[in-house]
Amino acid sequence: MFSKILVPLDGSSYATHALETAIELARKHGSQIYLLHVIRPWGLPREILDMIQAGEVQESRLEIMQNSAEIILEDAQTRMHEAGLQPAAAEYLTGDPATTIARYAEEKQIALIVIGHRGLTPRGDLLGSVARNLLNTTDISCLVVS
Repeated sequence: MFSKILVPLDGSSYATHALETAIELARKHGSQIYLLHVIRPWGLPREILDMIQAGEVQESRLEIMQNSAEIILEDAQTRMHEAGLQPAAAEYLTGDPATTIARYAEEKQIALIVIGHRGLTPRGDLLGSVARNLLNTTDISCLVVS
């Protein structure tokens, strides 16, 4: 049914919940799980920006984002190993999240994208911008997990 499942990860608890859901599906259907983190080249988390401005961090912005991506992916791989599964791939790419996720899913012939969402945004939107934009960008089936 879902031979290949893609889980986009951003380090949030919502993404972790999406991964847990994907693990359950993979166990039921014998699916492969692909892990992907997308680096937004135009932004960093506020905490990291504060550390850079305070001179606590000497790395470039891109290095910081790459290191963060590796940590996020390593955590997801550990969760999969603990569940007795091995990811088919664990990668990070740079670009617009929704567009990059959609393109990656098409290239890997993904059957299902399992993505977390934060619930209502400050503007009252049901889906966050990445989940909403992804649904508008791809024809691949998506499971949005809250």
